[in-house]
Amino acid sequence: ADGIELDVRKTADGVLVCHHNRSVRFGLRVSRMTFTELYRWYAQRDLTVTTLASALEKVAGRGLVNLELKITGIEREVVTLAERHLPEGSYIFTSFKHRAIASCRRLAPDVPAFLIARSLGSLAVMLARLREINATGIALRHRLIDARVIEFFRKQGLPVFAWTVNKLPSAQWLADLGVSGLITDLPWEMAEEFRRRTALIQKDAALGL
Repeated sequence: ADGIELDVRKTADGVLVCHHNRSVRFGLRVSRMTFTELYRWYAQRDLTVTTLASALEKVAGRGLVNLELKITGIEREVVTLAERHLPEGSYIFTSFKHRAIASCRRLAPDVPAFLIARSLGSLAVMLARLREINATGIALRHRLIDARVIEFFRKQGLPVFAWTVNKLPSAQWLADLGVSGLITDLPWEMAEEFRRRTALIQKDAALGL
């Protein structure tokens, strides 16, 4: 795989953690638990949870790091940790939160920041939103993407990422359309398929097909 996505939240005692869901179970929110309480909750189930700082130490220099800010108000801390642990040019910021993207762009203007969107109405309106927050691209639910969408944002110089792509035919179709990246829960399978695909293309080229 080319990189890894780390979802970032904050515990009640101010620790940045990698955690996708807002709650560990219904009514038990990460933001209302201390890191110790969160860690123990997972340990009791033979699982673990990590701080963002620890995760960044492990992945630094091993590929692209996509830091998805699940909440606002943590932008400065996330930017600081990224600058401290990650090589320049090896990370991006993403978020569903417009304010988070705008803040990251102000704090780290040289680092790409993508707005994540789960719906897409008027392309012109979406473009205006991206311009307003100074986003450098957009990450769209993959079912929203077609040739028209890719062409529109390409003309504006804005790359498009597709999420969450877990079926190989969809991944191949999106790659052919020209998306800038695929976000998937199946990195091994996707990487293997695209390696096989590249090998076939190279073979055909060598044969003059």
